[in-house]
Amino acid sequence: MVYKDQVDALSYTQYYICVENVRLRAELNQANQKYDDLLKEFNKKEENKDLKTENNVLKCENQDLREDKNQTENSEEEVVNRTVDQASKCEDLEKLEEQLRAEEQEKLNYKNHLDACSFANRQMYAENQKLRVQQVSTFDILEKFKTANILLCERLNAEQRGRIDFENQLRACNSAYHQISEEHEKLRAELNQYVLKHSKDRADIEALREKAQRDKDLLSGELRKANQKSELLKTQLNKTKHEAQQEKEALKSLVDDLKIQLSQEKTTRRRDKIK
Repeated sequence: MVYKDQVDALSYTQYYICVENVRLRAELNQANQKYDDLLKEFNKKEENKDLKTENNVLKCENQDLREDKNQTENSEEEVVNRTVDQASKCEDLEKLEEQLRAEEQEKLNYKNHLDACSFANRQMYAENQKLRVQQVSTFDILEKFKTANILLCERLNAEQRGRIDFENQLRACNSAYHQISEEHEKLRAELNQYVLKHSKDRADIEALREKAQRDKDLLSGELRKANQKSELLKTQLNKTKHEAQQEKEALKSLVDDLKIQLSQEKTTRRRDKIK
């Protein structure tokens, strides 16, 4: 049950990492789309360079007007009109320069925003890669838990089969012991009958006693062998139980180590998120 809970916890962690990966991928796609949109706007702003060219043209015209004023003597009305026209063009020129400065500042702001989006994009990509590495590590831990669980189940099944075999052998020994006891009682009854029937024939009685004693010794030897075999089977069962206990402790130690490793990885991931 403990192994199943640990495997379920790892499965939930794996699911959380997958969901977080999908979320970060969606944010990355949104950032890429926003980056593309801002890049298009930035390229569109480049078209404003034509306004700067027009500004230079107006400056040249203004310079020409100034030269015309110094070189040519016209009538007072023409000079006034030209001055008014020049003042109007200078005013338009100042407005255009102010507009160009505002657009240059807006272009700089867009460039800074694009740089910030690019930096955030790289950060999300690095976080995505880190989560992929953690996901692979979680898969490895889950596989180790599955392997340890399978080995423990196989060990427990082998122990169960050994216990069943021992019980069967013990029942067989008990059955043989009962059969020997019944045979012994049967021989004893036959001996008693011989004693009753042939009480005068000492030699026959003695021979029957010796035969019964030999049979008894033979049966006792078989009984001792059966007991020794039973003790041997008990010793093997205890040894198997001891080995199973050692294997169980080793697997428990492995599970504890894997828990510590998983806890450290969770702590590291939390610290990375805080940073």
